[in-house]
Amino acid sequence: MKFIVDSAVLYYGDFNLEGTKLDTLLDTIKSKELGLAKDSIKFEAKPNIRDIEYAGRMERSVVGKQRITKWDVTVEGNILDLNEAVLNASLVNKKVSESTKYDVFEPSDGLIAAENYKDLLIVGTELGTEDPIAIHVFNSLNPEGLSLELKDVDEASTAMKFTGAYNSDGKTTPFKIYKPKTV
Repeated sequence: MKFIVDSAVLYYGDFNLEGTKLDTLLDTIKSKELGLAKDSIKFEAKPNIRDIEYAGRMERSVVGKQRITKWDVTVEGNILDLNEAVLNASLVNKKVSESTKYDVFEPSDGLIAAENYKDLLIVGTELGTEDPIAIHVFNSLNPEGLSLELKDVDEASTAMKFTGAYNSDGKTTPFKIYKPKTV
C-alpha cells in the first residue's frame, strides 16, 4: 500500500465513523476544525512490545513470543487559532461569568472529567485525488497544557501535543487510519 498525503487539517470533537458514516466523512466534520496548523502536524503511534519470559529464551526476542501491551499515540503541532476548542483540549474550560463582554476560562483541577476527552481527526487528501485520508485518534487531549508563543513579525501559535487514550473497556485501540479502498 503506497500513498502520499497532501496537506492536512485537524478536527476536534465527538465523531462516530462506524459503518457507512465514514463514506460521508467530510459532512460529519464540518464546523469542527481545531484551527490552522502553523507548520506541520506530526502523528506518532508506538507499540509497547513485551517479550514473554520462558526458560531457554536467553533474553532473545522470539517470533510468536512477543505481546503488544499498549499503543502510545501522539499528535503534535502548533495551532494558529486560540479558540474554545484549543483551550478545552488543553484542559482550560469556560466558567460561568457575569461579564457581558468576556468569557472566562480557568484551568481544570483534580480528576480529568470524561467530557474533556474528545476525538482528534487528522484529515488530508491522497495526492492527485479529492479522496480524504483520515487518522482518528480516540479520547484525546493536550496534557501539555497551554503554551502560547507570541513573536514579533510572526503569528502567535499554541504548541499542542495530543495523546490518545483507550476506552474504559481497555480494549478499543486509541487510533484508526481510514484510507480509500483501491479498485
